[in-house]
Amino acid sequence: MAVEPPTNNLWVGNLSAGVTDSELMNLFSKHGVVQSVKSFSSRHYAFVHFNRIVDAMAALEALQGTILRGNSIKIDFVRPKAELPLPNRRSWVFVWLPIWNGCVELNPKVLAEKIWL
Repeated sequence: MAVEPPTNNLWVGNLSAGVTDSELMNLFSKHGVVQSVKSFSSRHYAFVHFNRIVDAMAALEALQGTILRGNSIKIDFVRPKAELPLPNRRSWVFVWLPIWNGCVELNPKVLAEKIWL
């Protein structure tokens, strides 16, 4: 896994299904002020948001590979959201949706997906 540029948000992976937000809060708060922890236990990862980048860097360095509930955790900086270019105006279509009694713009990629009204 490539190391991302430092941010104050960490991705924590390879978590056991039973790991809780409070366990992660206790573990990571030893390295600085943790603003929030959001875990996705069914997907075995979590996000840990620090107040300062230096604290996130310290936690990553100190905790990388730590055994937590039998698993060696993997930590990386959260990737910044990619800035997507605005679509070309010609790639948009107009669709009449009588339920809203009006005309709305939809991207063709959206049309390919199922739309539930």
